[in-house]
Amino acid sequence: MGRRSSSGAASIIRDFAVVGLIISSSHACLATVLILSSPVLGEHLGGLAAAVLYTAWVGSCLLAPYYMPCLGSTRRALIVGLWGIAIYLASFAIAVTPVSAGLSLQARYGLVLGGAFFGGLALGPVFVCQVQALDHTLPKVAPELRLYFRRSTPGALLCELGGRACSGAR
Repeated sequence: MGRRSSSGAASIIRDFAVVGLIISSSHACLATVLILSSPVLGEHLGGLAAAVLYTAWVGSCLLAPYYMPCLGSTRRALIVGLWGIAIYLASFAIAVTPVSAGLSLQARYGLVLGGAFFGGLALGPVFVCQVQALDHTLPKVAPELRLYFRRSTPGALLCELGGRACSGAR
């Protein structure tokens, strides 16, 4: 295996870091909403929203072999999924703000449960895409990480990640 240019290696590591950041932040947002749903929305509605979210998520993952080819690419599926998660988070935010105070109980339930269902459907592509992205990226990243961690100083890796030439750090 030949040695790659440092800009290509840094690009691979940067792409891996971006994918990791996107996936971890989307999961953190979902976990936060799930943690807050019962105390803020009430035990019944919060629990029901979590059940709808996870049921739709599992269903979406089970149906992934059928709808993923329609989305065309991993990137497009990830974008669609993240927009769906954003809609779910927005429905929760609207349901807990004073704007929803004038809504009937049925409207609040519809808003929260509809958002949870939509978010669960959106989680399918995100879950499938994170596996695909990691499966595609990890074989490229592992040798580059080994190469960088063999260097004498941690500053060398940081310089490569930043995309700058840091001659003093090597």
